[in-house]
Amino acid sequence: MNDFKDIPGNEYAKRALEVAAAGKHTIALIGEDASTLHALWEAAPRGAWVFCCGLNDDVQGVDMYLLLERKRQGDYPYGYKGEASVEVEKRIQAALHLGDITLSRDCVELLKAFKKAFNPNEKCEQVLIRVARTIANLDNKKRIGIAHLAEACQYVMYPSNAVEERKMLADLI
Repeated sequence: MNDFKDIPGNEYAKRALEVAAAGKHTIALIGEDASTLHALWEAAPRGAWVFCCGLNDDVQGVDMYLLLERKRQGDYPYGYKGEASVEVEKRIQAALHLGDITLSRDCVELLKAFKKAFNPNEKCEQVLIRVARTIANLDNKKRIGIAHLAEACQYVMYPSNAVEERKMLADLI
């Protein structure tokens, strides 16, 4: 099995896999670099339901989506060592024991704006709140904050329109 510390870069992908494992969410890793997809899939913490997909695959029905960018050999410093998977696993285990938490007032307003801008269906809205709750649990918080909800929004939006949607989301925040 691979270890996160041995996979250069892709910190956002490792974070998404941590969130997926902590909340028992399904996640689609989408990209064209099969070796990176495979390495991340092998290193994924227990509890994450990971699907690896090509750029042209039709992916639906998962909680989280992550579009991986192609990296070049020289993009990483020699001797790169990231965070070890065992450290990520400790955070996940701690987050699993936290109870339900609520949305802060700011989050309620952001959620209203998100619904108005993107018109998500009810399932998408429920997944968004569950993913945000997982992120808050990982942060050891009793309330979902703006940062938790904003991070969750990045994961639940399908990447085909990701650039436009993320610009709109940035305007909301």
